[in-house]
Amino acid sequence: TATATDNASNTATDTDTAGYDLLPTVGVSFEISDAGVGTLTGTSEHATSVSVTITGSDGSNLGPFPATLNPDGSWSVDLSGESFDEEVTYTATATATDNASNTATGSDTAGYDLLPTVGVSFEISDAGVGTLTGTSEHATSVSVTITGSDGSNLGPFPATLNPDGSWSVDLSGESFDEEVTYTATATATDNASNTATDTDTAGYDLLPTVGVSFEISDAGVGTLTGTSEHATSVSVTITGSDGSNLGPFPATLNPDGTWSVDLSGESFDEEVTYTATATATDNASNTATGSDTASYDLNAPPVAIDDPTGQPYSVSLGSLGSGWSNPDSNHSLTDLSAWKADGTAGELYQSGDMRGVKGSPRGGALDQEPDQLQSNNSGQSEAIELKFSGNLDQATFSVSHLYSNENGYGEIGRWVAYFDGVEVASGEFRFNDLTNSTHSGTFAIDTGGRLFNSVRFEAVHNGDSSGDSSGYFLTGFAGTGPEVANGTYLVSVGDTLNVSELEGILANDSDPENDPLSIVAVNGSALTVGEWITLPSGAKLMLNADGSFSYDTNNQFGHLAAGEWATDSFQYTISDGMGGEDTATVTVTVVGTGVPVDTSVTDGNEVISTAEDAVLTGNVLANTDTNVGTPAVSSFSVAGDPAIYDAGDTATISGVGTLTIGADGEYRFEPAQDYSGPVPTVTYTVTNGVQSDTSTLEITVTPVADQPEVSVDVQVAGSVVQTLTTANVLGTPTGFTVTAYKDGEPATLSVRSSGSPTGFGVAGSASDGASEEIGNGEVLRVQLQTAAESVSFRLAWLASGEYAKYVLIYTDGTSESVILNGNSAVGGYDQVGSVITRNAPAGKLIAAIEFTTPGVGEAHYAGNNDYLVYQVSYVAASSYELNIVATPTDNYHTESITELVVVVPVGITLSAGTHDGSGKWTLPLDGAGAYTVQVDPVTKEVSVSGLSMNVPSDFSGELTLTVTAKAADGTDTAEGSTSLNIERGTAGNDTLVGTDGADILIGGAGDDVLTGGLGADVFVWRLGDQGTNSQPATDRVTDFNLGQGDVLDLRDLLDGHSGSLDHYLKVEESSGNTVLTISTTGNVNASHDQVIVLDGVTGLIDGGLTSQSAIIQDLINKQAIQID
Repeated sequence: TATATDNASNTATDTDTAGYDLLPTVGVSFEISDAGVGTLTGTSEHATSVSVTITGSDGSNLGPFPATLNPDGSWSVDLSGESFDEEVTYTATATATDNASNTATGSDTAGYDLLPTVGVSFEISDAGVGTLTGTSEHATSVSVTITGSDGSNLGPFPATLNPDGSWSVDLSGESFDEEVTYTATATATDNASNTATDTDTAGYDLLPTVGVSFEISDAGVGTLTGTSEHATSVSVTITGSDGSNLGPFPATLNPDGTWSVDLSGESFDEEVTYTATATATDNASNTATGSDTASYDLNAPPVAIDDPTGQPYSVSLGSLGSGWSNPDSNHSLTDLSAWKADGTAGELYQSGDMRGVKGSPRGGALDQEPDQLQSNNSGQSEAIELKFSGNLDQATFSVSHLYSNENGYGEIGRWVAYFDGVEVASGEFRFNDLTNSTHSGTFAIDTGGRLFNSVRFEAVHNGDSSGDSSGYFLTGFAGTGPEVANGTYLVSVGDTLNVSELEGILANDSDPENDPLSIVAVNGSALTVGEWITLPSGAKLMLNADGSFSYDTNNQFGHLAAGEWATDSFQYTISDGMGGEDTATVTVTVVGTGVPVDTSVTDGNEVISTAEDAVLTGNVLANTDTNVGTPAVSSFSVAGDPAIYDAGDTATISGVGTLTIGADGEYRFEPAQDYSGPVPTVTYTVTNGVQSDTSTLEITVTPVADQPEVSVDVQVAGSVVQTLTTANVLGTPTGFTVTAYKDGEPATLSVRSSGSPTGFGVAGSASDGASEEIGNGEVLRVQLQTAAESVSFRLAWLASGEYAKYVLIYTDGTSESVILNGNSAVGGYDQVGSVITRNAPAGKLIAAIEFTTPGVGEAHYAGNNDYLVYQVSYVAASSYELNIVATPTDNYHTESITELVVVVPVGITLSAGTHDGSGKWTLPLDGAGAYTVQVDPVTKEVSVSGLSMNVPSDFSGELTLTVTAKAADGTDTAEGSTSLNIERGTAGNDTLVGTDGADILIGGAGDDVLTGGLGADVFVWRLGDQGTNSQPATDRVTDFNLGQGDVLDLRDLLDGHSGSLDHYLKVEESSGNTVLTISTTGNVNASHDQVIVLDGVTGLIDGGLTSQSAIIQDLINKQAIQID
């Protein structure tokens, strides 16, 4: 409005109107993810609110939704609680309103369509078997067709579609040809008929293979065979190292792939290497080749000649030969020497063929013919000794001037033959022919075939006291020895013969083709170079491949007298390395030396022990001593057993064990299971081939304790209830700590034990009532020694106009207060109230309860509030009865149980035993009245009953019970143990899972799911765990396995049942499960209060049983259920 004024104060007016209004705007952004989750946001201007509605193309309506409006005008709607269907188009319409109620709208659409995907995996094995699998997403079906490169078509095949989208097609009825490429095309379809395809190709081509076997015999005949796979033909060509070519030959192909070529018309040359090359071709003209070579060389075998070839030995001297210097057959001169009568060296005398010793042992006038070989009156004689380069076994000699009668006495000579200086034989000689004017002649040396290589001639005193005793000249000597005693392979007893390669057994062997020779076997056994071989004679031989060897008489041949000889032999086989072999014999001559050889064998007795159940091995020849042969066990016997066992036999000693002793002395004794003690004496005979000795083997089996078997049966015995009354409140009440307070200061407990009602409280006047009561400002605190899930109490002497207050204090520090009036059942109407039971909230336990009255400022505060506590109780622990059995496992019952130990978590107690503070309880085996111990007088099995285990109600953690028994056998001990894990449920619905060992699962009240896991598990139901007839408790056992020893323990649940069990229990199979229906009141056919479902268990009920009583008894017999 404008007013104009002039100078005269006249006015004029005029008006006009104006204004503005900012209308709202709104923008919408609407999206739906493939998971069906919606996101709704937007922008606005000048709006005070935004509201959104959503409509679907399927007619659905959502909203309206109030948007959250931000200061900058952006907004959002929380759609987390909404669901959106696939293939539906949703329209979100937003309405923005300003403060003048002006509106603006905006919209956006959204939707989602999960298109299907598909993947294919197609394989064909070499056997023509197809495997067709794949993956898919968002598909409701998958169909597959297969086309072959040969124009073949298979399918379509409907695939089996799994929940995870994987799929497969069964192609077991289809066949696929070799060398055809097959294409599998999979089509996936979703619920909106959208499709997706994928392909994969497969095929197989069995390429041919070929193997060749080519041989040419020594007759030049070829044999050509082979094997093949997947071949339609085989062709073979043969080329020779001499440039020759044979073939090609078409092979005869058999159904099993083997083939052969007939080479009967072909010839093959010696020492030419031929290569046969086979080419296999399949039906697709694929080829494979293989080859083999063959040749032959007609080898001439070597020639082995017996050894040795030795030469006979001979010697001829003097008148029996061509002079005393004549060489022997070895081209050696005989060694002659002279010896005086005093034993010193003398000088030979020779006159023509006569040989004597210069000088005379007689002296004086009797020293006639001083150059003869003479003796004196003392019996001393001169001597002539001949030593030869060979060995003789027979000889003759000639003498002269040996008178048959001189002074009435005949002269006597003596010869002594020696082998290597040891006397072999001796003899005297004389002439008894008085007409022999020359007093000369020839005599023989007879050694009985024994060898000698020296001889000594002497004169023998003939008894002529005149001093003219015997004397003579040696005029000739001749002797021979066999070739076997005059070769290289000669050895004396006790010595070792070492023969070099030059003189070895190959020295006279040959090969026509000059192939190098080697020794490959001795006496038919392969030669091990450098190792001693024991020959049948007992001698030892070490033979080298080059023919050199060592021969050790090994204390054998001790029976040979000096000069007596024997031969030992062995066969050897030579090889030319080209397949040729020959065998010959080696002979060794062994000559006795006269030195006796100890042929005895001695063996010491054996005393040894072994542990029970432990196999004992050893060698009874460890203490054997012999100089000859190889000691061996020939036989043995066992005391109490008349049998004589040959070496290598096994003796069974009843109840003791088995014993085997081999010829080599190795023995094996296996005691009977659990036997301990002495073994009957074993007597055995040892021989060295010449003599024998008898010894004993004493074995003792020392006891070893066996691990005892331990079992424990755990039964739920009930609960341990702690109760506080006037009878025990003033003492030290078990399970409680009671404290009184007045105005926050410690006070004195009081008891009203007479009159009606009785109870306890705080001493001193605090309200209008008696001084024993709990009044204003007073507190009676009852601390539970074990935190509990629930507590029960009763109040007394709370009048109708009075109020009491109690405070529940929980283990987590929180508390709960309750005020109640005496004018109620729980208040008691000035008498004793009914029981008040308070359960702790989930996750908490009750630690204490405080009794007091409402305080100043609280409701119902009054000067007359006072009362008594009549009783307080709570379940402090669960009680379990333990029945323990410890059984020694020794079959002979020599063991006994010496200790029983029970280990439980700290805080859990047993009703008896010695506790070490860490959860280990040792149980005296006398029972001491606290529990019962029974010991079987025969088996020594120990049974413990009447032992209780108390588990505090506030116990948490794993409850594992381990029982260990110690068994003793003599001084040895062994332990056996068993463990149980106890899983306990609550009064609600529980899911309990056991361990891989033995478990006890107690679900408690409510509907529980029980999984035992591996091991023998016991599932326990207690009386009180059941539901009601109108609402039975239903528990499920997910893995009941009778084969693992699982059992359903219904002993407490059906405790006290009477009559037939089929009134209480019914067992049936239903929908692949075994179901137990239970009535704890014995009326199962009308109603029930407990159901137990054994998931997936079928066949537990014997199909041949029709009555419930028979079924129940069968399950009891199978130990599937336990019922008292």
